[in-house]
Amino acid sequence: DQTTDHRRSHLTVPGGNHTHHSTHARAQQQLPPLHGTEMSLAKAQEAGFGDDSQMIVDAFKNFDTDGSGAIDSKELFKALKELGESPSAAEVAAQIKEVDADGSGQIEFNEFLVVIKNVRAGKGSAFGKTVEKKGDITMNVLKGKHATHSFSEEEKISFAEYINDVMRDDPDCAHFMPLNADDMSMFPACKDGILLCKLIEHAVPGTIDVRVLNKAKKKGGAGAATMNVHQATENLNLAVNSAKAIG
Repeated sequence: DQTTDHRRSHLTVPGGNHTHHSTHARAQQQLPPLHGTEMSLAKAQEAGFGDDSQMIVDAFKNFDTDGSGAIDSKELFKALKELGESPSAAEVAAQIKEVDADGSGQIEFNEFLVVIKNVRAGKGSAFGKTVEKKGDITMNVLKGKHATHSFSEEEKISFAEYINDVMRDDPDCAHFMPLNADDMSMFPACKDGILLCKLIEHAVPGTIDVRVLNKAKKKGGAGAATMNVHQATENLNLAVNSAKAIG
């Protein structure tokens, strides 16, 4: 009858040890969770990397060539060799140990995210430098009041070298020259607008009359030269407007 049929639907299936009901529940429990690239992408987004998340996942995969979800010593050694280096086993182990928070002997994706955050915050590590050299990821980010700009290490170095070349004899830039291409000193050097205006004038002569620029002056003839925020803003506005005029 219907009652019997209903009970049979919950009896053990032939050749098995579980009921239809429990088999269905088990199948639901065994549905695979997010994993691999999908899981890594979710973790990067949760960590606040936003639009850079996919780039970071791809950079990790370039190290994690076997897709295990972790970078081991063999994979790091191979990456360093591809960069033209000849690391010893001890050097490879030291790079891993420096960022291996859980002591697993490998660099998992969560640890990779910490490395990227630290490098972007100016906190370097040997492995962080390896990631930068590999050039698969934008490591540097500048956050302003209204915008966020990202740039590669190669771009920063190229700009610093160019500025050092064309501005090396300029007396108004002497106080910060030469720029150190290995740190972030190029950006504070642009803060008062003088360097930006000078670079624009160098690129397109006649665009800016540099004689009208506000320049830092020493107070009382002693101490470091200073410029107030209003003077710096005038210089920066001149740079922006001149750049717009050039197109």
